[in-house]
Amino acid sequence: MAFLRMILNYPESAAGFLGFISPIEAGQPREVLRKFSDYLRSVSGGQRNSSLLMAQNSVKASGTITFASFIANNTVTINEVVFTAKASPVGANEFLLGGSDTATATNLAAKINASALAKIVNVVTATSAAAVVTVTCSIPGLVGNVCTLAISANGSVSGANLASGSEGTAITLDRS
Repeated sequence: MAFLRMILNYPESAAGFLGFISPIEAGQPREVLRKFSDYLRSVSGGQRNSSLLMAQNSVKASGTITFASFIANNTVTINEVVFTAKASPVGANEFLLGGSDTATATNLAAKINASALAKIVNVVTATSAAAVVTVTCSIPGLVGNVCTLAISANGSVSGANLASGSEGTAITLDRS
């Protein structure tokens, strides 16, 4: 999947910008796209000054957690949120210790994907295969490379942070 990331320099007032994006809060994303399209037309037609930085082919950062005889009360830390393996999980940060490392990996990935915690939801997603959980930043680019990753014992992580997120190829359109 290819990603296009855009950063818009909006030189007009803050109130004007809020009016531009307010349909998002009202659940009207098509209206935002219409306004954005109109705005880009006015910039390209010379009626407005602005600059737009776009990055194409941005890559999402990712990392892996590998379980090796994971046991109850071992922890995994993702983006500074500690998840604890429990035989009977009850807390928002607890996940079910499975009968095998493969089952435990499946349970952790499900817990991450179902999480409502601010540093997890819309920030990372997870998949599992065998005893390995792959954590991927939801936002493409370098920003994902700062997401932390750790394990307390009985396993390993691919690195202290998610890695390989990149901005892709930058294109700047300047009409200022």
